[in-house]
Amino acid sequence: MQSRETPGNPGTPVGSVLNKRPHRPATYQKVLDARKHPVRGLWVRNGRYYARLAIPDPDTGVTQIRRVPLEAAESDAEAQAALRRLSCCGSRMSETLRLKWTDVKWTKDQLEIGSDGLAKNG
Repeated sequence: MQSRETPGNPGTPVGSVLNKRPHRPATYQKVLDARKHPVRGLWVRNGRYYARLAIPDPDTGVTQIRRVPLEAAESDAEAQAALRRLSCCGSRMSETLRLKWTDVKWTKDQLEIGSDGLAKNG
């Protein structure tokens, strides 16, 4: 046996790659709930959760589909809660995405939006 051959493939050099496929980017996968049903508008890619939103352009009126990362979500349950907050709290998207668990006032059943001082209040 020559030094460049392997025991399994006697005619193939050690450093060669036979089936080199092109790199395929990571794809978005639907998030499934506990009953294995897809959660509408919630996607995961490389362990990071995204909300799929239809956002109308204020200038042209054309609706575009965007995937917005849910920064604070680390599990399926946290991502679903973040998506619910995003869809029904009535705040701007940037304000909602900056919410932390410390902004939840459990005793008053309220969310404190803009506690970081970056809210656009008149």
